[in-house]
Amino acid sequence: MSAAKVSHGVTKTRREDSASVRTSVVPSLNDELTHKIPRIRFKKWNDGWCKLAFTNIATIRRGLTYSPIDCSSSGIRVLRSSNIDEDMFRLFQDDVFVKSDAVNIPSVKDKDILITAANGSSHLVGKHALVRTDGNGEMVHGGFMLLATSKEAAFLNASMCTPWYREFIESNMMGGNGALGNLPKKAFDELQLIAPVSVAERDYIGTCFETLNVLISVRQSALAKLQALKKSMLVNMFPQGDAKVPKIRFRGFVGVWEGVRLGDEGHTYNGLSGKTSADFGHGAGKYVTYMNVFINPISKEGQCESVEIDKRQNEVRPGDVFFTTSSETPDEVGMSSVWLSSGKNTYLNSFCFGYRPHREIDSKFLAYLLRSMSFREKVVKLAQGISRFNISKGKVMDIHILMPEKEEQVKIGEYFYSLDRLIAARRDEIEQLKHMKAALLNRMFV
Repeated sequence: MSAAKVSHGVTKTRREDSASVRTSVVPSLNDELTHKIPRIRFKKWNDGWCKLAFTNIATIRRGLTYSPIDCSSSGIRVLRSSNIDEDMFRLFQDDVFVKSDAVNIPSVKDKDILITAANGSSHLVGKHALVRTDGNGEMVHGGFMLLATSKEAAFLNASMCTPWYREFIESNMMGGNGALGNLPKKAFDELQLIAPVSVAERDYIGTCFETLNVLISVRQSALAKLQALKKSMLVNMFPQGDAKVPKIRFRGFVGVWEGVRLGDEGHTYNGLSGKTSADFGHGAGKYVTYMNVFINPISKEGQCESVEIDKRQNEVRPGDVFFTTSSETPDEVGMSSVWLSSGKNTYLNSFCFGYRPHREIDSKFLAYLLRSMSFREKVVKLAQGISRFNISKGKVMDIHILMPEKEEQVKIGEYFYSLDRLIAARRDEIEQLKHMKAALLNRMFV
């Protein structure tokens, strides 16, 4: 049964009883809000919104205080700030667990709202998520957390994503500015929020956003699986260590891969030189940015930026490879990206160098070979520095790589290219759903 049907199926008795209790506590319609309604609304409701005491629809309690000796490798999971991603709930393998005899508070229930009450980063104070237990075992919330229990938790969690809640946090948070930011339980005890008078309308709104969160979560899970698959294949589809063939191979291909030295198969060139900040941000030319190279195995033409045309500079060509020359960590130095576009007057940024193969190598294969675990391990060993790490062109050109015959190169390159397109599509779907959610949050609340 869908979430919408579950919400619609709530009995009239519960709604009528709940409504009668609430209207006896909350002044009906509050004159200043009588004519306040959101821009988007379910058709069956047309009355105004009211001020509603938080304690009228939810109870809130502090979390578990425990010591390191109470922790264990299994037992009862302790929910912390890290289990909240935006307003969505996450579980991780490295979550903290405590022994059952250390627990002296009630367990977290499905659809309780987990709230960060204290954090060293004050901007994280107040973040919240609707807990989904989903058969993940017994859980409690930690001492720096608060837990809100409500029959209208989905509506409440959605409402807490709107601007009033951030203003509430900033007005009531103690500490911050370098000290531990703390949101006291008392602040919620005194809180009033603006909500529909009708309990049924609150249920519908809550169901709407709960359904969106489920859709986002499902796509995030699919994205994580694709990313894990790619990471695994970047290890298993390229030879590791002293091996001459990979562990996983397309059917029909046999024989060892050929070992070559990068410097023997092509030459290097420099990025933009002799430029000042005034030369960038305008002009008919383009340049491939550092981040374009760093993030993408295959550079994106749409992520290039403007620069004046300068015939003295090295233009990039299809099949060129770009390498970053420095980074803040050795694991991120020497990241590579291949250029496939054929546009004119395009250059490389000054913090990278280019590599142009002399022999015919499938560009997509080369893009992912240079991102494989075996190649990255060789690059990281060459990083030099203390606060910032650098790598020289000469050292990179001394690296030996293994390559199969062209037909197998094409198959491998196309496989990873297709995988990246699937990953990008999933990311786009998630972003579209998040934009829809943000727009609805802006229009479905007063």
